[in-house]
Amino acid sequence: SKRELTDVLIVPGTKWCGPHQLASRYVELGPLSSIDRCCRKHDHCRIAIPGFTNKYHFFNYRPFTLSHCGCDSRRKRELMDIFRVPGTKWCGKGNMAMKYTHLGGFNKADKCCRVHDTACPFYISAFEERYGLFNWRISTIMHCNCDER
Repeated sequence: SKRELTDVLIVPGTKWCGPHQLASRYVELGPLSSIDRCCRKHDHCRIAIPGFTNKYHFFNYRPFTLSHCGCDSRRKRELMDIFRVPGTKWCGKGNMAMKYTHLGGFNKADKCCRVHDTACPFYISAFEERYGLFNWRISTIMHCNCDER
């Protein structure tokens, strides 16, 4: 079947995390079921602003639904958490792993990001300036000798 363009905005491994859901029934969840349950809960909150829409005099520029605080039992996020790849602890701005061995649901990607971010002494973290250069990417950039391209 032909995939819709918006289907690529759904977080891989989920059916509820994105601008719409892929699930045909409320009980249907993707392989990352704990993440999917959270997204489903947000999507069914009565006071919510769907992604990329205007409501309550507020524009939600994110690809996911913003829910009223009463519907949200997640931990408070740091602003920079939006620059981390969902399902990972090492990919994106900074890392949220408590130990070197902690990996997210996408552990292959996490292992790659962990090595990438810890093995090279010459790097520029996401949204930081170093060596007279500013890194506008959400991921760390490395010196050419450290990066396989």
